[in-house]
Amino acid sequence: MYGIVYHSLMDYLNDNHSSHKWNAIMSELPDYPAGGFLLFESYDDSTLLNMIGKAIETAKFEPADL
Repeated sequence: MYGIVYHSLMDYLNDNHSSHKWNAIMSELPDYPAGGFLLFESYDDSTLLNMIGKAIETAKFEPADL
């Protein structure tokens, strides 16, 4: 799942020139490794999706903004 979530978000944000939104969301995830996405492999689907949901809230983006 992490690959699907990652690629879906990146495709959308890249298409909309919104890398700053991606960076803001990713920076809110716990244990975010600078410059990498290895943390995705460390979590199960539901935990990852919950973390991304909380990160989106913390980053102050509405789902429609994504």
